[in-house]
Amino acid sequence: MQTFSIEDMNRLEKLLKYLAVGLGNILYYENLSSELNISFSTLKKYLDALEKSYVITTVPPFYTNKLKEITKRPKLYFIDVGLRNSIIKNFNLEPKGKVLKNLRFDCILEFEEDRLVNYLY
Repeated sequence: MQTFSIEDMNRLEKLLKYLAVGLGNILYYENLSSELNISFSTLKKYLDALEKSYVITTVPPFYTNKLKEITKRPKLYFIDVGLRNSIIKNFNLEPKGKVLKNLRFDCILEFEEDRLVNYLY
């Protein structure tokens, strides 16, 4: 079992709220680090912990030009939109915009997971 050393829970909560509000945005680590006053290494560690805990996921960009694909920044989505809504206390029953895009992304993840399970078993 892997554990994560989170030194400052308040910063982690602030990071989660920031990510929840900026749902589906391109992830600029430097901007995020300076805006939240978190060191770059701490930010990367927190994001890694959130990703390995299945709270968020990052999606690399897709380009036909592979060099561009490597250098461009990923987008960030929540694995569970309900958790995202709970974090920012927004329970709008009619999702639209980036929240709807995140819901569609979740459906794709679920579909792919079901396909993999059916393939393996």
